[in-house]
Amino acid sequence: MRRVSAPGDTVLIVGAGSSTLVDALVPERQVIAVDISLAAIESLRARLGDRPEIEYLVSDVLDLQLESPVDVWHDRATFHFLVDDADQRTYARRAADAVRPGGHLVLATFAPSGPTSCSGLPVR
Repeated sequence: MRRVSAPGDTVLIVGAGSSTLVDALVPERQVIAVDISLAAIESLRARLGDRPEIEYLVSDVLDLQLESPVDVWHDRATFHFLVDDADQRTYARRAADAVRPGGHLVLATFAPSGPTSCSGLPVR
């Protein structure tokens, strides 16, 4: 059985913020750290520096355009903030287009019976 991520893979981290997941993945993997917040990306870059195995992107995930497919799309804290059906469909299309055939989508979100807000914002 293949692990979700293996050395040499390209891993996209949606809503990277200041996550230490990036630290854990490099240098054995290429990482694309995406966040809508410039401040979050700048904080991540200040901690990890400019390294060839990390690409930093400031982008709304709904507008995300990648140059090539990724092996793993990882999102543990973004999808649940998309409360509009159209935004959720757009997200699903972006993810489907971004992950190479045979790749993986790792998505964590709240259960239907979970909270209705997070960090002061509505979730779904």
